[in-house]
Amino acid sequence: MRPVWSVIAPAPGHGRNVAADGHCTTWFRFSVHTHHRGVNTGRTRNATESATAEVEALPPDVTVMRADSRPLLAEGAGPLAADELATAISTLRGHIRALIPDVEQLAGRQPEDDIPRACALACCGEARIRLRLSDGDTPAAPGAAAQRLARSVIALCDHYENLGGPR
Repeated sequence: MRPVWSVIAPAPGHGRNVAADGHCTTWFRFSVHTHHRGVNTGRTRNATESATAEVEALPPDVTVMRADSRPLLAEGAGPLAADELATAISTLRGHIRALIPDVEQLAGRQPEDDIPRACALACCGEARIRLRLSDGDTPAAPGAAAQRLARSVIALCDHYENLGGPR
């Protein structure tokens, strides 16, 4: 039999900020069935969480990230097919999402008045803005969006290495 945890929670419709004094008087008890074998063993990880934790522990592969970005910025490179461009944009967005926390963590270790730190944090902010932008509605817009994302990936890789990230 699975263990059951009792939880006391506010009744539906009686959230935190209902009463002016901050107190909620209507509470009910419900039970939550867990998938853990024992309550006192602590939280267990499933296979997906373990794999995700291992991937997150690895440093970003800036060599691969640069290699994915360079073809979009090469002079004389022809336009990519629509499906290739969509794949490239998706890949670059993933690279940016992976790099931003690492660059911010490395920048956070630097003194507050450090210029490379300020530049790296500004680059992270610019990359976040580019992640929020759409790919555009005109035929030329996705190519331009991909180039902007590629520039952000390369800049984040530069900051990652300059701040002392593992190569």
